[in-house]
Parts: sequence; C-alpha cells; structure tokens
Amino acid sequence: MKKLYTILCFILLTATSVVSANNLRFKHHAKAAEELTLKAPGYVVANEADTFKVSLLLKEDFSAFTDGSIEVPATTPVSAEAGWLPTSFTPNSGQWGGEQLYQAGGCAYIGLTESGLSGALTSPDVDLSKHEGNVIVTLRARKGKGNDPEAVRDWICCDMYEVNPNDPNDFRYFQRDYGNCYDEWNEYKFYYNFERRKDRNYFFQFYGYDAAAYIDDVEIKFLEPYVTAPVAKPHTNFTNDSFTANWESVEGADGYLIDLFTVGTDRYKTRTYIHRDLKVSGTSHTFTGIDTKDKAYHYVVKATKGGKISPESNKIRVQALLQPTGLSATYDNQNIKLSWNAVEGAQYYKVCVNRNHTAKSDETFIICRENFDKIGLSGSYLSPVYLDDQMEFDGVNGLPDWIAEYSLTIEGAIGLDGTAKSAYGHEVYMQSNYMNLAGSDGEITVKADLYNVDELSGAHYSPVIRLGNIADNVLTTVDSKSYRDIFDEWKSVEATLKGGKGTSVVEIAAMGGWLYIDNLEVSCKLKAGSSMSAPLLNAKIEANSVTLPMSDYLDNENITYTVTAVKEIWDAYHYSIDDLISSEPSEAYNFSIDLAGVESIIADPSTAPSDVYNLQGLKVLDAENADQINTLPAGVYITGGKKIYVK
Repeated sequence: MKKLYTILCFILLTATSVVSANNLRFKHHAKAAEELTLKAPGYVVANEADTFKVSLLLKEDFSAFTDGSIEVPATTPVSAEAGWLPTSFTPNSGQWGGEQLYQAGGCAYIGLTESGLSGALTSPDVDLSKHEGNVIVTLRARKGKGNDPEAVRDWICCDMYEVNPNDPNDFRYFQRDYGNCYDEWNEYKFYYNFERRKDRNYFFQFYGYDAAAYIDDVEIKFLEPYVTAPVAKPHTNFTNDSFTANWESVEGADGYLIDLFTVGTDRYKTRTYIHRDLKVSGTSHTFTGIDTKDKAYHYVVKATKGGKISPESNKIRVQALLQPTGLSATYDNQNIKLSWNAVEGAQYYKVCVNRNHTAKSDETFIICRENFDKIGLSGSYLSPVYLDDQMEFDGVNGLPDWIAEYSLTIEGAIGLDGTAKSAYGHEVYMQSNYMNLAGSDGEITVKADLYNVDELSGAHYSPVIRLGNIADNVLTTVDSKSYRDIFDEWKSVEATLKGGKGTSVVEIAAMGGWLYIDNLEVSCKLKAGSSMSAPLLNAKIEANSVTLPMSDYLDNENITYTVTAVKEIWDAYHYSIDDLISSEPSEAYNFSIDLAGVESIIADPSTAPSDVYNLQGLKVLDAENADQINTLPAGVYITGGKKIYVK
C-alpha cells in the first residue's frame, strides 16, 4: 500500500520544482539520464488523411536565424531577458524562448551547458480551447557536434507542458515523446493524446538528450479523428504460447484492426509486426502459436467506420508469468503454512491474505496483534538499531501494510526516533493499514506497551495515539489521546478512539526522544451480523510458500489468499525498475481454522501438568502454577505437548 504522506510529499516536491521563476520555463528540466522518464508515443498513424482532419496551429522554419552555419553555429546565444527570444527571430509564429540556443544558418542549434546538460528551445503558448485530444508536432532534427562519445542516449525530445494563460510561471510537465537523433537530418512526428483543461494553454519544449541538436521546420497541428480510438484493456488468458487481447467497444464502429508487434531497443519506436491491421470483430481476440515465454509483445487496436480509421489505442504490453496454481493451506498449533506451485521465471510472489469475519453476536473483533518478538535485532534503549526512514512491515510480523517513519528497534520491540520531531519538526509515527470501520460505528481500541526515553535532555514527551480519516488524499485526525506520564519505563496504555468512517488509519506518534512499542493490539466492537475484513499478510515472498504465526483470534475464521507471480526488469545500470512483469492473481483459496481439531484437548484445564505457553510460544505460567490456567484470558494454550482451550 502506498502511504498517504509519501504521496503528499511527492506532490509538493513536484509542484514546487517547476514554477519558481520565469526563466525556468526555458530550461531543460531533466537533470541526468537516469532521471528521464520517457513516455512512448500516444499512437502511430499510417495514413493521416484517413484518420484525421488536420488544422495547422503553429509553423516556424527559423529562416531569421541567419548567422552561423550547420558546420559552425553562431557563438552568441539567441536570448533576451529571462530566456525570451526577440520576436524578430520568429516574426510569423510568436515569441519563443530558449537556453543555450544559437543561430545556425537558417535553423536553430541547441547547445550544451558547461556541465554537459542540453539547452532547450521552447515554443509559444498554443491555444487549444477549440480543440480536444490530439496534437501532432513535426520537425526536422539532427545531432550536433561535440557530443560526448560515451553518452548513454542520443535522443531528440519533445516535452508538452500545460500553462495558465494568465500566469506564465504557473506551468507543469504534461507528456513526453522522443526519437533517436542521428548525424544526418531526419523527420520526426510526435503525437500527443490528452484531455484538455479549458483554463489552460500548452507549449512544447525541444532538446537533445545527452546531445546537442539542430532543430528546423517545426509544425504544430491539431488532429480531429474521424473515428474515436478504442481503449485497449489488459490481456487475459495468458499461457506460454497464447493470450487474449481486449478492448472497449467504440460507438458506431463497423470493425476493428489489431496490431501485434515486438519493439526494438529504442524504447518503443521501432516495431516488428507479427500481425498488422488484422481485421477482427467484437472486443477481444485470441492470439495463438506465439512465444510469450521469452518475448515481450505489444498490441494496439484501431476502430473502422465507413472507410475511415481511428487513431490507434493505448499500447498494452504482453509479457507475463503464468498464473500461480496449486494453492494450499496447512496449520498446526503454532503456524499456518501457505504454499503454491512455483512459477517459472518468477523472482518473487505477492501474497495477499485476508480474514473475513461476521459477528454472530455483539463481540470484540481483534484486527491485528503483534508482540515484535521476531524483530530479532539487538540494541539498548539508549543505543537502538536504526532501520529505514520508512519501514514497511511485510505482514509476517502481524502488521500487514503498516509503516513506521524514522524507525529503529531493540530486541523484541519496535521504536520511533522522536528526536526528528522535537529537533526538526518531522512527523514521526507508526501508521496502520487502511481500515473500514463501518461495522464498528467508527470506534476502535488500541492497546500497547510504551517506553519513552531521552538521554540528551531528560525531557518528558507525550506520545500520541490517534485516529484519522482519509478523503481526497487528505488525512484528517478525528480523535487522539496523549500520554504524559510515560518516561524511562514501560507502561501499558489503552485508547478508545471514535469518529472513523470510510477509510481510516491508526497512528502512534512520537513527540520526542526514543519511543518504543511492544504488545500492540488493535480491536473494535462489532454488532451481531456486522462484518469486517482484516489483512493478515500483504508481502513479497521469494519462496513458493510462507509461514504465518498462529494466533487464537484466528479460530473459526474464514481466511482467503491469492498469489501473484512477479518479475522485475531493471535498467542497464540497475538504478531503477523499467518494468514489472506479473501474472494474473491466482484463484482465491479459502479455508477456515478449527483450533479445537488441531490436537487433542484436555477436558479439564486445571489438570494441566506442565509449563503453559500461548500460541506464540511465550510461557505464561510455570508448571507449579499450571492449575491457575483458568485465570488466563480466553483462548488456546499449549501444555504438556497438548492444546487446551480456556473459555
């Protein structure tokens, strides 16, 4: 689960990075090769006349760029204050902008900065208020001189930006298209398919990536399709030699054309067609007799109507793994083991386990429980072991989809570095998975053992347990409880919080020092007939099996799980994941646990002869006190190698 604060931080960083000053509009914003996120072309059109009505919006041939030549561009940049070009250089198309932009004998030369980054050429704003959806940018380009021979990529790129017509500083990146750049002139067509915002205009930025570049004969045209493009949907029924392509129907279409192809190493540009313009009907087509095991395919679909052809659909990548099969579940008095057949080519499996509960009477439902005994890292209260800035629990430890910010640990307990809050104001918290509390009327109870210490100042801080609701990607706290008296010793706390609805999360927040958490339990009250689902596991598992600790609250619960096989495709430098290849999720496997049937039950718990353990393996009573077993909380316990049930 992607957590809310991470999303919000990304949005804020993105929003503030592009609009700080007017001259930023004319800078090439990609800073390094690995940071460039490329977008494949929206579609490819074989015959534009059969597909679109074409309207010219802007044309520029840079005939006023008379100084210099292709061999020796002018040495003085063409720019004025804040990056705007004098209109005398582009009298027929409006005011352009640029950085490291030079005249080159009737064309524009985009040079490199001293640090080796490309400059940029930026078009005037284009008013698309009367148009919707499809734009084509055509130009001629060639690679410039003096390029780094070790350059990772030699590309000519065209970025589309959205801009507020009343504020030139209010703009944002929108789409990108690109093509390989060569030593000789080539013609390029960059297609953009989009939903236009009525209160925004658009401009385009051109640059060579890892390369200086010459630009000429730019045209921006609006394309009005005769037939609406279909929406391609993910493939289904995948096997090692077949799959089914799917798409949504287009109103009025009398047929469809489907293309199946592989792509070259130039990132989706060069296509090798297995089928091109294959005539089909309906909204699906099954391809057979192809090698899906070792090759990645793509398909696009076009609609036909009265001799006219739509633009092609979005592109669907076909490279998957076989759907996991053979799911099973076994359990004993200590563990639940889930297993499935290994899938060839899978690097790991995404395993999602949920338990589904319907209250037969008014009751307390335990959502999750964790004692952190399996954290297993050493450390002391004043010298903990630091984990990640954001730790994601894999679920095996009983907290699926939970996260902890500024996390640390001692043996048998999780911790939060609250000094980041007291010193720098950073939010430091442990956050639950998303929960729907409708069945409990929005009320939830959190129990935990807490320990707060600050070696440096000896100050007392007040850790907080809070409940929040998420709406429109905004988290709002609706109830909370703080604990002032927790300092340099363990204390058991209990907070009952109200006001949850829709999507809710629980947080335990550190205000300062080091806050340690143990024996965490989250529960809610359910009325008879109310239902609730709670995750048990949502994790990456490398083997084709996983073991979960048994817990007494799983007795007579309906449990279901699915498995998805996954393979990661990394870039050449192993900086980032280029693609995730995954199977369809397995068929859901359902089972229920009957703890009373696992082993024999001692009829009279008072006759227990030995040490008594809970299902997590912790001793709860010594043998000499075993006759007090009925004083323990209701549940299942182990003694003398047998299971007993305390009502």
